[in-house]
Amino acid sequence: MGLAISKKLVELMVGSIWLESRVGKGSTFHFNILAKAVPGMDGARSVEPKLKGKRILIVDRNKTNRRILELQTKDWGMIPTATRTSQEALSLVRNGENFDAAILEMDMPRLSGLALGKNIRKYNKTMPLLMLKFAGLSIESDLFHATLPNQ
Repeated sequence: MGLAISKKLVELMVGSIWLESRVGKGSTFHFNILAKAVPGMDGARSVEPKLKGKRILIVDRNKTNRRILELQTKDWGMIPTATRTSQEALSLVRNGENFDAAILEMDMPRLSGLALGKNIRKYNKTMPLLMLKFAGLSIESDLFHATLPNQ
């Protein structure tokens, strides 16, 4: 059903959609659409002065999520360091890597985002921590400066 809807939407936008599939590797869906450029958006980066040059630790087991967060924080002028595991992130902090903030995925295997946040606090008492969590999940902790939806 979802593919039929996607096909119809792409066709309505004068585009095309196609699939590449490899046995044992999975499928990749591609599409292109005809769209107008947004006025005033000439490809310039949206560097945020208060964030420029700030180092941020990104911890997410999902490669796509990590990549999106890396690209977005770079666009803001930040310097991201992305890790796949809580253990790797904790090792960086424990070994003296200095970060201005961290984005932690809540649902990490072995060492949850909450547990990682508590461990980071042993080494850095003031670093702002942001939690990526699924909608509807509540976090009973004042450890985090903010929670962000993880779609």
